[in-house]
Amino acid sequence: MRSAVSGDVWGCSELNKRPHSLVLRVSGQRTAHEVLGRLRGQNVRHQFRLAVHPGRPAVSLPQHLAIVEAIREVDPAAAEQAMREHLRSVIDALPEVDTSRSAV
Repeated sequence: MRSAVSGDVWGCSELNKRPHSLVLRVSGQRTAHEVLGRLRGQNVRHQFRLAVHPGRPAVSLPQHLAIVEAIREVDPAAAEQAMREHLRSVIDALPEVDTSRSAV
């Protein structure tokens, strides 16, 4: 992901799926996994738009790394905080993505 952030938008978009899948897999949250699976179809266009939004991969990468590191360190509080920060960042970025889409 680090190398993809510097210009490989499509590769970054594909690689972005990996940490999300990993977190779901290791969480053991079967219900969350099922709900997110059902929502994925509705959410995929937003995920793609975010992934190709200028500068967004550089924002997401350190957030993903913080989440993975907290999980690797078995630090639930840090993992939760990192995930909350990532989700807040995504929520905050969605209006920018919709604005750039309607400007095209």
